[in-house]
Amino acid sequence: MRVAMCAALAVALIAAAAQAQTPPIGKTVAEFGFTGRWAIDCTQPPSLENAHRAIWTDDKGAVQFKDAFGDKYFPLNYRVLAAKRIDNDLLELRVERTAQGRQDQIQKLVLMAEGNRTRTVANSSPDGRIYVKDGYAMPGEQPTPWLNRCAP
Repeated sequence: MRVAMCAALAVALIAAAAQAQTPPIGKTVAEFGFTGRWAIDCTQPPSLENAHRAIWTDDKGAVQFKDAFGDKYFPLNYRVLAAKRIDNDLLELRVERTAQGRQDQIQKLVLMAEGNRTRTVANSSPDGRIYVKDGYAMPGEQPTPWLNRCAP
């Protein structure tokens, strides 16, 4: 009994220490610079050829973002579940994507930053489907576009 109690306490302490060492999602995302508004061309309205992305923190502290493609298309909404820097210019996100008001799927995104622009270099689902690999959208292998930071 005493051994089991000590083991449970040890597991709880290790979990708490690991959680304490993990920076909050909002801090990780902000330090990477993944905040505000982004677009291929900020001066033009959203369209299939000119995606717009808005990133914000809601009143509960959750980081969310929305990809808009114009009035004719439903936006894609994302809630960031986890975030970690994997290099100075790379941010890995685990997100819950919502389309048309319902949860669509969990995805892993890797974003690359270069100055005041960012792009998706990897995107996959937990079941192994790959949507973006090495900066190319699959299966057509079109390079993912760079999104530029828009003025506030």
